[in-house]
Formats: sequence, structure tokens, C-alpha cells
Amino acid sequence: METLMKKIVKYMVSEKMIQTEDEDVYVYALQSVVEKLLGTAVILGISLIFDLFLQTVFFLVCFSQLRKNTGGFHMKHFYSCFLVSTLIYFVWVWGIYPYLGSYRIWNLIVVLLACVAIFIIGAVNNPEIAWNRQEYRDHCRLARYVAAVEALVITGVYCIRMDDSYLWFMSFGVVLSALLVCIEKIRRRDENDEQVA
Repeated sequence: METLMKKIVKYMVSEKMIQTEDEDVYVYALQSVVEKLLGTAVILGISLIFDLFLQTVFFLVCFSQLRKNTGGFHMKHFYSCFLVSTLIYFVWVWGIYPYLGSYRIWNLIVVLLACVAIFIIGAVNNPEIAWNRQEYRDHCRLARYVAAVEALVITGVYCIRMDDSYLWFMSFGVVLSALLVCIEKIRRRDENDEQVA
């Protein structure tokens, strides 16, 4: 992936679209965008196969809003992240979600526990993210706000008795984010999150 992005950016430099000194920034930005689009497209493609497209959009919104602020566990390479993310989503849609039934109150309890974990931890920095001290503090604060908003939305969905599938998918986004934060916090228990770089 990176090799392809470098070729595209080299072409942009040769066509005088960007300056040579900006090459690395453009390679990183272009690669990030393509990787996110590819991952999202595959997950949405799987959701179409299972006729769960709108539910998956709700999951992606809940997950991505928390994930960008909580940090947490990250893989070092795109391909491993892509494969694991796709596998987790596939296992959820095919192997877990169909068997959940209507345990709505248990779902709400698990989501609230996930939100409590996010409130306690906030965010977890790691070398793949490398926030500075102020960015780390800002992301901790934002993670707590987003978790509170998502908990309120999920509670509202629960109270108005919206279709269970939406409730489960939004909840999955929150719980998965909390799990990734907890995993990274355990891995880095002896390090100061503000100092990871």
C-alpha cells in the first residue's frame, strides 16, 4: 500500500501539484485515507450480504467517534489491522449477533459498564498515535463526552423500543472501543500515557 502511495505522490511532485518537501506528509495522509476507505468499504460490503447495512452504519458512527478519541490498542501494520477488523466484524455479524435474542436490559448494562471504563480511563496513548501531553488530555476529555452522548442515545433507543438490531450494533461500537482501550491500558500499565511517543 505504501509503495503505491509513494508512486502517486511522486507523480504529484513531478506534475508540480505539491512540493518535494511535503512528500512524506502526502504519502501518510493519502495512505491513511485509502486504508480507512478500504476497511469501511469491506465492512459495508459484508453488511450488505447480511442485510444489515443501516445497522452497520450506526455501528461505524458509534465506534469511529469513540475510537478516534480513546486511542487504545492499535496494530502496527495496515494489513494486520484490516484483517483483524474484518474478522471481528464478521464474527459479530455471523457468529454473535444472531444469537443475542432480546436481552435488552443486559445489553444496556454492558454498554453502561463500557462507558464507565471509558470515563475512568479516558484515552490511552501509544506509539502508533503519539499524542503530545495536551493532545492526550484533550482526547481524554472528548472520549468522556462522546461516551456520555452515545450512552444517552443508546438509552434513548432502549426506552423508545426501537428495533433491537440498531441497539445491538450501536452497543457493539461502544463496547468494542472500551475493550480496545482496556487492552491497551493493561499492556501499558507501567507507562504514563502522556509520555508515550
